[in-house]
Amino acid sequence: MSEQNILSKTLSETNPNLFFNPVFQNYYLRLFYDVEFEKGMRGIEINQQKIFTGFYEKASICYSDEGSLVISYINCKKKIAKELEIVPKENESIAFTTRQVFPMDGLFYHMEDTQLLKDDKIYPVSYQYVGFDIHDIKDDEFLKDWVYQKGFASKMKDNGVMPKVEHAHGKNETIKNR
Repeated sequence: MSEQNILSKTLSETNPNLFFNPVFQNYYLRLFYDVEFEKGMRGIEINQQKIFTGFYEKASICYSDEGSLVISYINCKKKIAKELEIVPKENESIAFTTRQVFPMDGLFYHMEDTQLLKDDKIYPVSYQYVGFDIHDIKDDEFLKDWVYQKGFASKMKDNGVMPKVEHAHGKNETIKNR
């Protein structure tokens, strides 16, 4: 990365040991290398959270006293969201959860993947993705945070909208609804 985006710059200044850790870089770069703010950006800091907002974009970095970290980015214009959650576990292991939201081939996907780093090895914990017909969501809804959040699929199902594609780690087949 020749020029750092705002999240990279903030993380490298706030916690260089974490930011330059090769394992963290693998997860971080996979999600946040292309973060941009199209029409200017404002930033604020509240307690242990740094929030950056643009016209169509919102990003945040949130630390906790227990050592967990959540980095998130939403771009309403592109209809994408990315999140990395790091949670220390027992026996010096660390859980990395990545969430991605994006439109592709007429579907609006929500994907989540959790892996555990223990004894310098990475173990898969869970994986799931859900894809809804993009036309089942009103265009103005893509400007609202709820569309990008973890509970999106449950909320859609509660309102009678079933996914077109749904898959979870541990199941042998992809479920396709008509």
